[in-house]
Amino acid sequence: MSYEIKIGQRSIAITDNVSEVVAPNEQMAILFKGMANIFGDLRAVAMLAEAEADAVEVIRNDPDLNEAAKNRRARDAANRDTLTAFTRSTAMISEQAENILNYLKTKLAPVAPLAEGDVVGFMRDSELRNVFRSLDGAAKEKLMVAMYAGNQTDLCDALLRGNAICSGVTDSQLERLTFARIATDNGAVIKSVSNLVKAINRNLQQIIAVRTWYANLVLEAMTTLAMWLLESPGWRICPSTLMVWKKLIPDRVKQMMKMGNRPPDGGFFLTGEC
Repeated sequence: MSYEIKIGQRSIAITDNVSEVVAPNEQMAILFKGMANIFGDLRAVAMLAEAEADAVEVIRNDPDLNEAAKNRRARDAANRDTLTAFTRSTAMISEQAENILNYLKTKLAPVAPLAEGDVVGFMRDSELRNVFRSLDGAAKEKLMVAMYAGNQTDLCDALLRGNAICSGVTDSQLERLTFARIATDNGAVIKSVSNLVKAINRNLQQIIAVRTWYANLVLEAMTTLAMWLLESPGWRICPSTLMVWKKLIPDRVKQMMKMGNRPPDGGFFLTGEC
């Protein structure tokens, strides 16, 4: 779906990319739908802004009015509440982004913790970590490569449920193993959220343009994105939230592991007993 919004002499195509993102499961579908609904509200505000801008333009182009009358009527026709509606809906995007982030923190955990009182599981993990720690460097590296590829799952689980020192690996190795497990087990989730981030960025840029042009018309002064950032706490939160998403769903995880680089900070680190 696409339609044009015109504010003054400027226009932009408004698209609905967010609602087109396919969720990989029912829970994420609900979260994605909530985000799509917020953008639906923003598009409605954009259309309202267009109608109000048209009314202001008619007044300012009326040949029967003098300049003072044009300015007075234009101010009366302008609706600053529309600017507030833009800011309010943008804050809701940030809130929904936080909801999705909280889900991802659970969904993208590299390994499930042992059940409380699972003595057998605790002993198995401890034994696997002790065996791995006793191996020489070449044997450890061979097993690490296998775990990066998604093999040796029991050993991988044991290492991820413990501190690096318990297994004789470095923090960097355990971090790489964490991201490898996330990438292997959650491919569909990673892809869908990556697509959602791209869709949000695209649709937000369109809304920013409409809001800025409308503000220029209503306030009769140049309003820039920087000025909006100062007045809109919701918008300040949203990009930072998206950056956290990107840390949780790095597109280049496998590439970074091949290059030997560290993944971005902000992954999941589960600590446990040796």
